[in-house]
Amino acid sequence: MRTCTKYWVKITCDERRVQVYRCITIRISSWMTNYVGMLRIVLEIGRFIPGFLLFPWMFVYIRQYFRSVLQNKDDDYEVDRYSSRPIQNEGIEWDANTIATRLVSAINAVLMSITGIISVYTTWNDLKFDRSPVLEPYVYLCLPYMMYDLWAMFVTYQSEKPLRKKQPLRQSLRLFYMDNTQIVTHHIFIALVLCPVYLYLLNGIGDFVVGTFCLAELSTPFLSLRVIIKQLKLDMPKLSLANDILFTVLFFICRVLMMPFCYWSVGRYFGVPFLGVPFFIPIKCNVVSGMLWGMQLLWFYKIFKKMLQLILGFSSRSTTHKDVSHSLTNGKVNGHEINCNIHNHND
Repeated sequence: MRTCTKYWVKITCDERRVQVYRCITIRISSWMTNYVGMLRIVLEIGRFIPGFLLFPWMFVYIRQYFRSVLQNKDDDYEVDRYSSRPIQNEGIEWDANTIATRLVSAINAVLMSITGIISVYTTWNDLKFDRSPVLEPYVYLCLPYMMYDLWAMFVTYQSEKPLRKKQPLRQSLRLFYMDNTQIVTHHIFIALVLCPVYLYLLNGIGDFVVGTFCLAELSTPFLSLRVIIKQLKLDMPKLSLANDILFTVLFFICRVLMMPFCYWSVGRYFGVPFLGVPFFIPIKCNVVSGMLWGMQLLWFYKIFKKMLQLILGFSSRSTTHKDVSHSLTNGKVNGHEINCNIHNHND
């Protein structure tokens, strides 16, 4: 009886030890799982840090450079009674902020365009499952850029008028959003919706379509150059006109023709005629594509209308300049002839 009791006591002690060991193992494994999960989160956040450091540094450096350049041309910043910038330093600050914002935007557009070209080229054979080697790394830069650009636009918006800096921050943010609703909504939607969807939900599917949308930024550097020429007050009408023409052409190719190109590519991949693609893909894809394409068509209409006005205005100014020069030349010649006649008469 004693032996049996000792045996059961021994079994009970062994079971308790096993339970204790099991409990400790479970706790350690759960702790390790949580630790690994936290480590993954930290590493994932760390991938965005270079973008949050790079773009603000570029903005500050470029702004400082052009601020010194514009201060050397301080004679061009006289007080204008029609301007909302009554102090010279504030005008310089606004121009420097605008130039820095546009240059950083142009650099990001170049990076995005190169990413789009490489992505379309490397995923052409299999539009659905082929992976681009550069698209995911760029998306880790795209999200910080969108957040940075909002900050840079707000800084530029504040420096445009001196009274805005004296307003409370909440009121300034509200006015900034009201004046720039479309672009602010665009940036927030890309940063908080499109980038996370690509990184964590698509699982590498559809790099071709994302790369095609990246090509839409090919026209942005020319838009930035147009603003920079204006801010620096450069008298280069021919360069401005050529830049505007290139911007319009690239906008039409990369934004207006982008959607038909995507539909044609999908039809080629699945063996569906081009006109049958809208009936082949889901309705929600057609709705989203139609909204995006309609917006691009509206913008292109405005850009093309403005371009025609610039071309007609440039040609009329050139004609007027030639007529004035011709008239002045004839006047000098006629005057010379009159003087000669008078001189001969007096003789």
